[in-house]
Amino acid sequence: MTEINIKLLDITSASDGDVLKYVAANGSVEYGAAPGAASINTHTVTVSGGVFYIDSTSTPILSFEPGSTYKFDQSDASNASHPLRFSTVSDGTHNSGSEYTTNVTTSGTPGSSGAYTQIVISYSTPTLYYYCSNHSGMGSSSIVGNPDSAANDYSTYTTVTGLINTVQANVTALPDSAANDYLTYTTLSNLIDTVQDNVVATGNTTNTWVNSNDYSTYTTVTANLYNTYTSLLSDVNLVQGNVTSLTFTVDSADANLYNTYITVTGLIDTVQANVTSLPNSAANDYTTYTTVTGLIDTVQANVTTNATNINTIQSNLTALTTSNLAEGTNLYYTDARVDSYVSGGTLSNIVTTGYLRGPASFTIDPAGHGDDTGTVVIAGNLQVDGVTTTINSTTVNVNDLNIVLGDGSLNGPASDGGGITLDLGTNGSATILYEDSTASWRINKNLNLGGNDIENIGADGYNLPVLDGTNRQVIMTDGSGTLTFEDLDTIHIEATNQTGSTILKGTPVYQTGTSGNAMIVAPADASSPVTMPAVGVLEQDLAAGATGFVIHMGRISGVDTSAFNAGDIIYVAAGGGYTNVAPASEGNLLQNLGRVTKVHATNGGGVIMGAGRTNAVPNLNNGNIFIGNASNQAVTASFATTLTSGLGNNSIDALSDVDTTSAAPTSGDALVWDGSNFVPQAPFSQTDFDTAFAAKDTDDLSEGTTNLYYTDARVNTHLNVSTANANQVLSWSGSDYTWVDQSTGSSSTWSNVSSNVTAAAGDKLFVDTSANPITITLPASPAFGSEIRVIDIKGTSANNKITLDNNGNNIEGITDSLEVNINRAAFGLVFYDTTEGWVFIEK
Repeated sequence: MTEINIKLLDITSASDGDVLKYVAANGSVEYGAAPGAASINTHTVTVSGGVFYIDSTSTPILSFEPGSTYKFDQSDASNASHPLRFSTVSDGTHNSGSEYTTNVTTSGTPGSSGAYTQIVISYSTPTLYYYCSNHSGMGSSSIVGNPDSAANDYSTYTTVTGLINTVQANVTALPDSAANDYLTYTTLSNLIDTVQDNVVATGNTTNTWVNSNDYSTYTTVTANLYNTYTSLLSDVNLVQGNVTSLTFTVDSADANLYNTYITVTGLIDTVQANVTSLPNSAANDYTTYTTVTGLIDTVQANVTTNATNINTIQSNLTALTTSNLAEGTNLYYTDARVDSYVSGGTLSNIVTTGYLRGPASFTIDPAGHGDDTGTVVIAGNLQVDGVTTTINSTTVNVNDLNIVLGDGSLNGPASDGGGITLDLGTNGSATILYEDSTASWRINKNLNLGGNDIENIGADGYNLPVLDGTNRQVIMTDGSGTLTFEDLDTIHIEATNQTGSTILKGTPVYQTGTSGNAMIVAPADASSPVTMPAVGVLEQDLAAGATGFVIHMGRISGVDTSAFNAGDIIYVAAGGGYTNVAPASEGNLLQNLGRVTKVHATNGGGVIMGAGRTNAVPNLNNGNIFIGNASNQAVTASFATTLTSGLGNNSIDALSDVDTTSAAPTSGDALVWDGSNFVPQAPFSQTDFDTAFAAKDTDDLSEGTTNLYYTDARVNTHLNVSTANANQVLSWSGSDYTWVDQSTGSSSTWSNVSSNVTAAAGDKLFVDTSANPITITLPASPAFGSEIRVIDIKGTSANNKITLDNNGNNIEGITDSLEVNINRAAFGLVFYDTTEGWVFIEK
């Protein structure tokens, strides 16, 4: 079911093949290209002050996307003699350049309806400039094409490859010692960070990956380098731990060689595992593979060189025990030494240069043993390196003013899902979690502010209303972060006055340009086409240089309507302002702005409904007609002058089917068709006709096959009399007569409806949705011209919608049913045919 707001659609700029589409952002129906149509970006071109304006902006720099089509509409009369063209040189042919024509098409004469210049953008399209082929200096702004190119991706590839080669060179140059093994780890770590930074900086927001293989190479290289980094870190820590735990007195060079052996062995395993996991789907992946293979060969060569020494060291270490080592500074364990240190079983301060080692579950129990009392004081920083930290106390007091979660996270994605979770047992959990994709906190339970539950709030930087508004109010912002409930009875647009003088409230205005996000406006005048149509009326007095609002649709109050009557139609007046009398003469345009709702000298009001377009047939002087000119435009002309000009001074003898040579005409003759030509002949007189007709009646005429004589039987057959029942009446379906009961016939009077109903042709319905939504099912087989009228009598359809079920027929050419959600909506529908279906009578 599609929900649409009933309003008059301006189709004066629609193109052949356009369809009506529902726009969710504003709940309205607009026309546009059919789904699946090629993407054509249309820009309106005008000329002012000797330069091009693109979509009301003077000579802007345009950004083109490859694969898209851009159409520059030059229908506006200001484009006359200013063809828009492209060139690879600024100002084109006026600056020794030539016209660029690849994938460029033009149509019509600039300044005339339908004229345009169109260009299809590809990856090979160069940077272009638009210019006027007849006048210099009208464009000159660069059109940027293809900001993303494969060159950037290749640069990323070469940067990564160069850094990998640097890593390889550093590893190859390292001598075999424990110190240098650690240096290898730190060097590789720093280079990996550099590679990652360069790749991210090269392929981030300023460039886009054009080739999927290049991007795949980037991600593969980055992932493998990072895996190598983490593997190296683990191996180095293992080696350092092993070396630290050795208590044998051996030659330092031997220890270094053993350290080298352990580290290199780990590196070989890591590199081989990474190489095995690499996909060989692209040339760049293969480059990575061969680079890593080179590193393996270097490492293996270093291992082979020291194989003999390593084997000797292993053999010597295997044969040694602590009995072979004299006691030095590090003393051997004895019971006596422990007893002396403990001093009777009670320890005072314990000073250690190592660590306290305990069982799998290690307990520190102060005060009374086993009663979970007392306090453990850590006189310094506390670092917990385990996987899980569990706190079983009832209350946790934190004196710090700031709690940092995910400290040291690499980036936003690495912190995704971090936050606070409260276990609710069988009722699930309550969470405050960070969501990186939206850069926001997600709260899965309601917030309670001032006793009011507020759901799904993202209110950073906003002042929210605490209390609920009234029925049909909406939340509005003042532009500074304060949100309030307001009545929504107008649609207005920001505007600025640059005329040099104050424009009064209620004045119809038109747009002359744009300043920032605001329209530049000036008073509209029905006698001046360049100031029409009005885009709306001012919501307040607008001083020169000030910014305010223009009401485009909705209510206005506080204006002088004392000269009008309630319900009067208001027009843009000739000379400016507004009037309830439609301006006359061809020189004035007609624009119906709305109606008067309240008559008052200072606090009058009205409703604006027709801003933004002229919506009446143009005026036409007595004796004139509309006729097309050579530019396919409608112009006014005198009917008599046009007819005389068309006939000229030609004689009737000049007509090819008139023969006046076989028999010369005499005074009073008429032209009579003799089967071949019109020839002059004495006219058939009234006496001749009377004489011939007096002796004739219908009995003298044979019945033909088309115009038949009347008979009762024929009438009964045509009216299907044989199918009629008592008290039935005839009903015309548009193609035939049928007999229907009088009770099912349409009513000429209005009827009340407060529940779902199936309407009949001619029904006039007062619909009351104050208690519930109502569905009106339209007739299944309506006839041409069948009418239905509907009024939201209670003004409640904004809350309880009126749904018009199309019952298999189109509405305004669309197969969807119609939902009405505007209070006090009143409209009529008339059935046309199976294609257009039901169409609105009033718009």
